[in-house]
Amino acid sequence: DNATSLIKSLNDQICDGIVQSRRGLTAFDNIVWNMINNYGTFSASHVKRLGLVDFLPRLSPIHVLLQSNKKAAMTTLTSKDKQLTTEKENDNDTNINGDAAEEEDTKSTMIDDSWKNETDFDKFGAEESVSFTKYSKLVKQRKEYASRKWERHARLKRLAERSAAAESVMSILFGFSAPYFNINKEDYSEAKEKSGQEKIALLNVTGAISDDVARKVTNSIRKLKKSKDVKAVVLRIDSPGGSGLAAENIFQELKELQKPVVCSMGNVAASAGYYIAADCKRIFAMPTTITGSIGVFGLKFDFSEMAAQYGVNVEHIATGPHSTSYNFFQPMTKPVKTNFLRSVDRFYDYFKQIVSKGRGMTMSQVEAIAQGRVWTGEQAKQIDLVDEHGGLVRAISYAQSNFTSGDAAIEVWPKQSSFPEKFFKRLTGSDDEEEDVDDDELPTVSEIGSALVSMLSSTNESSTALNDRNVQHQFLSEILGSSGSYNLSTIPTALSGIMMTIDENEAIKCLLMDQSYQGSGDRE
Repeated sequence: DNATSLIKSLNDQICDGIVQSRRGLTAFDNIVWNMINNYGTFSASHVKRLGLVDFLPRLSPIHVLLQSNKKAAMTTLTSKDKQLTTEKENDNDTNINGDAAEEEDTKSTMIDDSWKNETDFDKFGAEESVSFTKYSKLVKQRKEYASRKWERHARLKRLAERSAAAESVMSILFGFSAPYFNINKEDYSEAKEKSGQEKIALLNVTGAISDDVARKVTNSIRKLKKSKDVKAVVLRIDSPGGSGLAAENIFQELKELQKPVVCSMGNVAASAGYYIAADCKRIFAMPTTITGSIGVFGLKFDFSEMAAQYGVNVEHIATGPHSTSYNFFQPMTKPVKTNFLRSVDRFYDYFKQIVSKGRGMTMSQVEAIAQGRVWTGEQAKQIDLVDEHGGLVRAISYAQSNFTSGDAAIEVWPKQSSFPEKFFKRLTGSDDEEEDVDDDELPTVSEIGSALVSMLSSTNESSTALNDRNVQHQFLSEILGSSGSYNLSTIPTALSGIMMTIDENEAIKCLLMDQSYQGSGDRE
């Protein structure tokens, strides 16, 4: 019933969005949409007649439109140059209006009539095109260049402070004088003004909330807490959930932040994703966002039968019935199951308490909408799990108007260190606990995570993969190695625990991600 309700809500939101964006579809009611759904696939010409698309160009019109815009702009520019040499300044307004009309006429004559009928060429103003990949690369290069320039500035400043002779040499040979050095005065003045400018931190929590993700997010929160310029935080969540402990770490750090936090939900902000959002000042979600999933379940791997099939005998010396609860070569006994259920129930009650306090609900109200059920953003607003519909821009605008003077800069977190920065930190033995670099020498135990990840990536159903004898043989071979033996003290036992995810597959992926991360030497 929950899945049916979810799909219906999503479908209704999509249909409403189409009607609102297509002004001529006022007659599209539920009856019409049912007829469309029942009909099946339409031809392009039928869709055009229905008003769902505007044009059906035979070929991509982009090239023709770009060329016509470029030629029209060059023609208009030449015409302006001629007019400026012959006309008086008091006729400028008339000339500009005439130029605009001439540009449109020039553009119109350059485009074939068939293109005019098939495109809205008059609304297309671009003269050049660039691929998104190339554009992203250019933006990245500009940022890296600016970063290197300011790093050089900092080094030159330190050198000048240590030695007056060095400062004189820089001034004579390179023209670098304090306080600008290699930065021009305009850029320096602009940076100086921004240095004390109010800021809004955009803190991203993306993907499964694993220990690795939690570490990076909590490190960022600690840095934001120290920043006097950051006046508010917009918590951008796009996550199906994850580890209960990882989510709790983020939640507690956010409570200690002592700055207003506004939540913006992406495509998915469910279970552990909602857990860290529940206490925010304001929660924004799109109508089609998948959220909720207020629930908890325990997950325990049991490879004891698989090991027995291949002659692997594992023995334990335990001090009690729960000593080996999280070992994946130990089957689920009745005491262990009882303990798991008790832990799950305790965590579920705690989850509901967080939602109750954060959203101002009673525990009975939370229970009525919890139980692991998933909601769309539209449904979530009706049951008070979110406050408003809107995307990231809406959330930032809310933070701007309510917690800043209205002109705060946006700063993205967690900040990504470049490879040279990471290398330098490792080389200099940086032990700053706030840095996002971990130099611990850990044993390599990623074989288990890697083996299981390869299982799950080969099939959509984890159970099918784990029951495949070839996959089982591969798994045990990677654990035991060529020697046929393995020191069980080096085998991690974290492949079990309390999880808060939208489904079991996401929980398994999150656990394996953590395991692979813990066993790898490079924790970045």
